[in-house]
Amino acid sequence: MRSLTAFSIVLAITILVLNPATANTIKVCENCEYIKIQPALDIAKDGDVIRVVKGEYRESLCINKSITLVGEQGTLLHPVMPKPGIRVNADNVTIEKFSIFGGFEGIVVENTENVTVKKCRIEHNFRGIYVEESSMIKIVNNAITKTNYSIMLRNSISNLFADNHISNSTFGIQIIESGESIVKNNVMDKVDIGVLLLFSLDNVIERNKINANDTAVVMLNSGANNVVENTASSKTFLNLILSDINTISKNSVNGLYADNNASYYNIFEFEYMNLTGINFKFSIINYDLPDNLIPLSKAINVTITPDIYTEVGYIHMGANLTQDEIGRIPENVNLSSIAFYRLDPAFPEKVSESFVNETITTNLTTKQSGIYILAAKKEIMPTPTHIPAPIKIPGFLIFYALIAIFTAIVLRRIS
Repeated sequence: MRSLTAFSIVLAITILVLNPATANTIKVCENCEYIKIQPALDIAKDGDVIRVVKGEYRESLCINKSITLVGEQGTLLHPVMPKPGIRVNADNVTIEKFSIFGGFEGIVVENTENVTVKKCRIEHNFRGIYVEESSMIKIVNNAITKTNYSIMLRNSISNLFADNHISNSTFGIQIIESGESIVKNNVMDKVDIGVLLLFSLDNVIERNKINANDTAVVMLNSGANNVVENTASSKTFLNLILSDINTISKNSVNGLYADNNASYYNIFEFEYMNLTGINFKFSIINYDLPDNLIPLSKAINVTITPDIYTEVGYIHMGANLTQDEIGRIPENVNLSSIAFYRLDPAFPEKVSESFVNETITTNLTTKQSGIYILAAKKEIMPTPTHIPAPIKIPGFLIFYALIAIFTAIVLRRIS
């Protein structure tokens, strides 16, 4: 038994010696064994790390093994046209700290899983990063500038685009026929369109900062997407075209909030209020209410197309306040007066009824454009209908009263 155990230990040690688990590191530099990157990729094995020293490399790379390719500040790759700078056709690949300048495409990822591109700079390309028929791809913390299409995703699922900085480009991030991907914490500055979704489902657009010349987010034939907590400055924040059942919530917008073109059942969520409908566009505006009204939501300027004359365009507003929310309403509010009010023309017009029970609910469906707000009336103290006349006391009575008071004081001191 002891000899068998000893033999097993010797065999295990022999296997470890003959098959070391540690990855090899291959260095590329002017004075190294490999002065170009592709030859180092060709001899590398799965798991190896290739470190590329700073310098200019005029070549296009193809990665077909599970390796890590790491540059450093000043590692500059000039692609050989018409090939992309780096093409990835293998799973489990990491590309880090590369600058790719010029060429048709910076990085292309096709038919792979678990690829990470991080801390790269891509500039002056037609397409910056292109991902097709792949999953679990992470594009994080990259700088992409002066491109037509900065990041494009096609026919792929379960991918992450986070913490990238995109600038001076036509399109920021395009998602085409793809789903279950997350676009999060990216900065897009001086782009024409920030995020474009085409024929795509179940994606999350969250906490991005978008400065767009035209539109921050566009959806065409896309549904079940969530657009949440983004900050945007653009002519239009959201343009929905034939796109249904999307949720848009808690976004901070400068400009037209949404253009809902022939799209159904999209939910726009605001504090105390939801909006749905078809063929409408609206903006969040500042509006001074009359003194007797207290706003519970932001004022919304709605344009319905066409306005009031046909069944084509309409908007539905709904509010449902919980007990906690009701508890935060000022005491001088008449809860039974909570309703939607139309503020155009100038005087407020109550356009819905409210129901007060466990919760406060109110709904409105309208085909009429105008400014709408969820509001409530202040309690008003009743004005007396009869004011009693002041009591008149003759002058001599006042004189006798003063003498009586003085006499009482003197007598108290004597006693």
